[in-house]
Amino acid sequence: MEKALGGIALWALIVGLLFLIRPRSFIHRSTVTTLTRGQTAALILLVLLLIVLVCFMMTLSPIWKGAAPGNVYLHAYEQMTEFMLQGHLDYIGETDPKMAELENPYDPEERKAADVGFPWDWAYYKGHYYMYFGIVPVFLVFLPYRLLTGHVPANYRVSQLFAGLYIIGLAVMLFWWAKNKYRKVTLGEMACLLASLSLASTVYVAKYPILYQTPVVCGMCLEIWSLFFFSKAVWERRNERSALRLAFCGSLLGALSFGCRPTLALANLLVIPMLIQFLRGKRMTRGLVGQLFLAASPYFLVAAGLMLYNYARFENPFEFGHSYQLTLADQTKLGSVLDLGKTVTGIFQQLFAIPGIDGTFPFVRLGTGILISCPLLLFAFICIKKDEQPGFMEGESYAFRILIPMIALLIIAIHYIKTPGVWDRYRSDYLWLLCFGAWLGIGRWNESKKNTRRSSSIICAVALFCTVLTGAVFLIPDDGSCTACNPEINQYLWGIITFGLAG
Repeated sequence: MEKALGGIALWALIVGLLFLIRPRSFIHRSTVTTLTRGQTAALILLVLLLIVLVCFMMTLSPIWKGAAPGNVYLHAYEQMTEFMLQGHLDYIGETDPKMAELENPYDPEERKAADVGFPWDWAYYKGHYYMYFGIVPVFLVFLPYRLLTGHVPANYRVSQLFAGLYIIGLAVMLFWWAKNKYRKVTLGEMACLLASLSLASTVYVAKYPILYQTPVVCGMCLEIWSLFFFSKAVWERRNERSALRLAFCGSLLGALSFGCRPTLALANLLVIPMLIQFLRGKRMTRGLVGQLFLAASPYFLVAAGLMLYNYARFENPFEFGHSYQLTLADQTKLGSVLDLGKTVTGIFQQLFAIPGIDGTFPFVRLGTGILISCPLLLFAFICIKKDEQPGFMEGESYAFRILIPMIALLIIAIHYIKTPGVWDRYRSDYLWLLCFGAWLGIGRWNESKKNTRRSSSIICAVALFCTVLTGAVFLIPDDGSCTACNPEINQYLWGIITFGLAG
């Protein structure tokens, strides 16, 4: 009876949403430039609900919440915080002296044969173990919280904080671009796309919230806010001093992202077309050069700090520890030769791989191409035609838009060159960027359509469909995820969907 009532409520919600997004619905009448106070409040409420939902999803797996016994390696950030307070950059727990006797300590088979104990997934260099995950979250949250309260924050709580700030930043960024350039975006599109793109870009963070995804979601948060400040500095009509202050904030946040996840931080390449646009029509005076240098100074300062940190550990300012990690493969032998066939095939699989079918709900397996599991992302690739309409920002964002999918493809290529195996969670490095690119593509597509209501209805329908697919990705049992630990979750949900007739 409970599942039958749940099914009735679920399908009533679905029918209600389909009715709400029909072309004649009121949600397609208002655009971002004509929103009422009530409609603006509704969008703010939606952002808050999305944050609550994503943060709740992070609590569902006892393993990735850090509550399950064992899996000590998942608490590397908490450990590193304590080590740094004691003046150490390396692991100071008990270690096995047999590691130093191995001919190649990075060979997993040799370690297994010698029965060597070691902290899993740390980097090993000259007798010391180092955390190779981005250090910036330690300085931004873990250390300050520890110093203020005397306790180290739970890792998943820190990921929740960054995820919430990221979703707010994404909402602010989408609204700014819609208000200043793509003014035909309707209330319905804003709501549906905000929900769909927020969930699509954070699904792997929500599924595996600690350790691996902590630096990723921190980088996502820093980058989206960095791009927002840069966008305001370049494309809002401001005086140079005000614009350069905004650019300084963008530089600081963008630079810090390199200390989270260097591959994700390649999004800083978007600053290049923005800088070119900012300088267009300006005289390169000594004063302007000095102001630009000041605005860009965080890149130099943060880079210097990270290089010193790397050199102190690995005697190489450009080595973050990836080459020396102790995991399933010998990483020291990777990345020296470009396997073009493997890389091109990998990019194709990441984009277009057909989903594997499973016999139980949600009926698909991991590894589905991102353009299949979230068709909205196609707009990041296909809507890059140069602007033709006159007005504010005319033609200015073309290079910016076209660079977004190129950076995403570069990140995918690096994954296949530098790692022994590409896990689905690596997609978080570029999914957020393609979600933003999709928004720009949809805005560009909207501008070319005369029937705004019909095109808005189509976009809303696709967005809702993508949201369902994102939910399926989250529910796929894998690597300690909530449904792997609790298979009854999927059984219960399938029971609701079928009115209790199955599951």
